Amino acid sequence: MSKSVINFKPIVTKCHIRALTFEKPFLFVGIGSTLHVFKTGDNGLKALISSKPIFTSFVITGVNTYLNSQTDSHIEIIVAISGNRFLSLYKFLYILSTNVYTFDDLLVGHNFYDWLLSIRLTHSLAFVVKAHNEVIVYDWQQNVIINTISGEDKCLLYSAELLYISEEPKGFVLASGTVFKQIVIWNWFQTQVDNSFKTQIQQRLEGHDGVIFALNYNKSLNILVSASDDRSVRIWTANSELGSESVGFWERNRFSLNQVFYGHLSRIWNVITITKPRPIVISVGEDGGQYFWDLTAKKLIQRVNGHRNSSIWSLAVDNESMISFSGGSDASIICCDIQNTITAFDPLIMSNIHPKQLVFIGQQELLYIFCVTISGDIYLLPTNTDSKSIKNSDYNYMLNTYCALDVNIKRNQIVLGSKFGDIAVVTIKMNLDNPLDICVKRVYTSKVLSVCFVDCNHFVSCGLNGVVKVMSVNTMTTISEYVLPNSRHRWPVDGLIYEKLLILGDRCGSVFVYKINEEKPFKEFRHLHGSNGVTAIKLKPKSKFMYSSGRNGKICEFLLEDQNCILLRAYRIFSDMEWIGNFTFDDTTNQLSYVYGFESRNFVIWDEIQQRFIESVDCGGGHRSWDYINHQNQHNLCYTKHENLLCYRKKLSKINVNSNIILNKTFHTKKINCCHILFTTSLNTYISIAGEDNIIHIGNYNHRSKLIKLETQLFGHISNICAITGCLSHKSSDSCFMVSVGGRTQLILWSIQLKDNQLFCKQLFNKFLWDSDIIQNRTKKINNLSLISNPQIRYLDANISKINDNKYLITTACSDSSFRLFIFDSTLMIFYLLNTTSYNTSCVLRVLTVNQSHVITTSNDGTLRLWFLGSGFTGQMISSDNDFQSKQIDLKSVFEMRLHESGINALFVYSLNDELFIIVTGGDDNTLVLSLFSILSDDIILISSVNDKYTHLSQITGIKIVSDCQLLSASIDQRIIIWKYSSNVYSKSLSLEPICFIISSIADISSIVAFFSDVNEWHVMVCGEGFELLDDECVDLLLMELLFPKVIDV
Repeated sequence: MSKSVINFKPIVTKCHIRALTFEKPFLFVGIGSTLHVFKTGDNGLKALISSKPIFTSFVITGVNTYLNSQTDSHIEIIVAISGNRFLSLYKFLYILSTNVYTFDDLLVGHNFYDWLLSIRLTHSLAFVVKAHNEVIVYDWQQNVIINTISGEDKCLLYSAELLYISEEPKGFVLASGTVFKQIVIWNWFQTQVDNSFKTQIQQRLEGHDGVIFALNYNKSLNILVSASDDRSVRIWTANSELGSESVGFWERNRFSLNQVFYGHLSRIWNVITITKPRPIVISVGEDGGQYFWDLTAKKLIQRVNGHRNSSIWSLAVDNESMISFSGGSDASIICCDIQNTITAFDPLIMSNIHPKQLVFIGQQELLYIFCVTISGDIYLLPTNTDSKSIKNSDYNYMLNTYCALDVNIKRNQIVLGSKFGDIAVVTIKMNLDNPLDICVKRVYTSKVLSVCFVDCNHFVSCGLNGVVKVMSVNTMTTISEYVLPNSRHRWPVDGLIYEKLLILGDRCGSVFVYKINEEKPFKEFRHLHGSNGVTAIKLKPKSKFMYSSGRNGKICEFLLEDQNCILLRAYRIFSDMEWIGNFTFDDTTNQLSYVYGFESRNFVIWDEIQQRFIESVDCGGGHRSWDYINHQNQHNLCYTKHENLLCYRKKLSKINVNSNIILNKTFHTKKINCCHILFTTSLNTYISIAGEDNIIHIGNYNHRSKLIKLETQLFGHISNICAITGCLSHKSSDSCFMVSVGGRTQLILWSIQLKDNQLFCKQLFNKFLWDSDIIQNRTKKINNLSLISNPQIRYLDANISKINDNKYLITTACSDSSFRLFIFDSTLMIFYLLNTTSYNTSCVLRVLTVNQSHVITTSNDGTLRLWFLGSGFTGQMISSDNDFQSKQIDLKSVFEMRLHESGINALFVYSLNDELFIIVTGGDDNTLVLSLFSILSDDIILISSVNDKYTHLSQITGIKIVSDCQLLSASIDQRIIIWKYSSNVYSKSLSLEPICFIISSIADISSIVAFFSDVNEWHVMVCGEGFELLDDECVDLLLMELLFPKVIDV
């Protein structure tokens, strides 16, 4: 194949963000091979104003800027973009009055024949640092290289920082981070005597115990900051005060070690120094944390986690607005309000109160703490010092030593329960001299175990016998009674009334659903939140969705419809939150907003909309009375500790991220193993992706806007997800059944349905091979059940196909040298293991079902096998008896052939008619094999076969036939190759010819899919270390290549 490259613009690229730089008011971001320019403001990112493809074969690893000119009418910035060995320079001109910008090419894709580490620009020169300790002085205005300077140490560099550059006399000072644990500072200057140039090593800084990964020099402080593989941040201070920068100054300027900071859990990738409001070093790295080090106090003042524990590669700072921008391997950009982050909570300590229970109450601007003490006194404590406290001791006989308490959603009424069976309703009236209106009624003869509001007008109470009473807030009369099922802790913690349903969550982690005026629950979700209890149950505003949270760190989503409660899914909102205490919804979007709870000793707050960690307070853990409220743009937390009441307050961050910018939404945090097209509507295509982070992400691609929106995330897998497959449901074209498989032989069956533009996702079955109901099923050719119960076995692939309207066949490839057949009945909700067939010593890698009668498998020894299910298989499966255990599956191998020298990782089948099929395979031997088969029952004939061993340069991981003459293949070296093929049944011949290849921005490609949208466009998606979606800008060119074969030479 002649070397050819299609120049195309990807629609969406989500991959590691390795390059960020800020030049006010613009943030320049390298994502894949495209440069994105954002306009920023005091509240972070405002709008994406430009996306410009830079390279065709490389990802952007560095972006540097130089403010060339700025007036009241325009801003002109020189942008240097590096990737691999190549450098491009552009002039970015922005007209302020019209918001119009232009990109002018200054230098496009110049090859410097070595990896580029650092670049600094002047009015006419570019100083380019290469990975082997060389510096190129390049005149970007004249487009000519002036000098190439090599350092005395001929070694590989992992980092470099130009401390000083000068146009006249020409020269620079460079700090080089070597693999020998040294920072070598050397210079090159033009002498004043004969205008010759002199190179010398100025200083060697030692102390790190690993490779130097990051260097940053702050001119105003005259300090050098370094970070290393040894997880330390080191501060090097100079021996002379910074005056006017000159050659003489740098000849005498020397650095010495001043401070060493430890705290990172893994390698550090980037550091930056700021001076406002005080000297602070920000460091980021592999552990996903953004660390703030105070150089004055010489300590760590805050750690922020905003990338879901994924690696953070790049960092930039807006020094005026005090906002930092970080880019990570989760493909997101996180804005951080530095001033807010380094500001500690304002503590208010109220001692000698001996609090027992407390909550925040208030109306409008007033906020108080309602507190019941151990002695039974009631306090109304202001959160500011301008107001006075109010004490009521009239009910200490009832509330001393014990009190059950809850507050309504408006925070103006409180219900109390005593150990004597009394219930009190407290109404807060702030404008009166006596703000507490208390009404008491004896309801039980013994202790009230719990009280909680179920809406604004009703609350529930529970005594020792598990009887729950729904009572009116106004009259305190009992409206109806219900009985909780027997459990260890038999009392409700939270609940709600929705139409004619009462939903209660108990202290044992179960959720019960009652019909109004029916004593017993008609639906039980036992131990849904573990055994430590439900913490909150809430209805999503303006919807039929209900959410519950618990002390197991999970949130459960329910659908309330047709007088029924359906559990859709359970998931973790944030991996570091062990115990979710409560959550809130956004007032504007009605989406899940703040989730707060406990991680070990710390109270933590997670912003689900911005996908970032907000605050953390060491309060000692959640086993105490506590409350949190976001009131008047301020965080408010109160809790009890050592018989004291502590109240912490802090203003909310000024960050207001534009949620329409998809770069800010996390899709994945680790490698993606698989992707699948679920279904396509008139305007949207729904895509699922999954991988090493154990999460299935479902995205919605809009055909008009060409943007992907993250719709939902599905949790449930305990190990990595290896494969996703789906099949349209018989109900409608916008619903499907999806199967996900992975480690620990876990298989989850999902129901995905689009209804009223709302995606409904429900987990139907979650099966492991060691489940008792699976092991007890009849299996064939399995004598050793210990293989089944081995948790180290994993599923590698799966396929689902429709037998009839309600029955589906699921086939799985397993690492224990077996593939398995399951049957799923969507009407009776039956999931059953039909057959297990051993492969002897070969691991089954891929599996596909053909015509409901044959199964195709590939293995790691390069063998392709076809299996016949039997002539009566379909009839047995659709019979009405549904006794799957009595059905005999006569599965036998009818064809076997070794097509590859090693494992077959890619498999695709294309049907020409009911008899003829094209089977395409790709393997670890870099070979693509195209085979034409005749498949009739147990009569399998290989008509013709053709292969290509030399086009792909690495393992083939994905194949897709998009028409009767086009074929796509992808390999882990980032290549997508487009092939032209043809088949002739009469002459028994096949032809296969590569047309061209595309270099994707996604490293380690693991999967490829293609789909056709309603606007007559082909789209191709590849997944690996991220994902990339390409439109038919390149496919149209491919069609042109097919119609008018010619190659574009590079």
